[in-house]
Amino acid sequence: MNAYTLLFNQVSAPRVDVAETKGEYQLTAELPGIPQDRVQIQVADGVLELSVPTPEVQTEEARWLLRERSVSGYQRSFRLPRDVDQSAIAAKFDNGLLVVILPKLPEAQPRKVVVQPAA
Repeated sequence: MNAYTLLFNQVSAPRVDVAETKGEYQLTAELPGIPQDRVQIQVADGVLELSVPTPEVQTEEARWLLRERSVSGYQRSFRLPRDVDQSAIAAKFDNGLLVVILPKLPEAQPRKVVVQPAA
């Protein structure tokens, strides 16, 4: 892999943070300048796939003399922990920030056990 490939592969992928609370995981992705209707999320076989397809760029009888802005799409996949309730995954998109909520299964939630006196 050369420096060009390394640099541009890193730049083209969205930056992602993943956090965990008692009841859920939260995946937050930066998608600046991406309209909500281009964001696609699929879950299959324990893998969450985030993708933004490449838009069709049409030029009306113009040819590019210089083109530095990226119009490529991208795709990232994340293996989900076993305790994620895959049927309850939800996502919100606001101002270029995608937040995917990955609720934990109820049986994976911590619970208190009441200690009873001996009989």
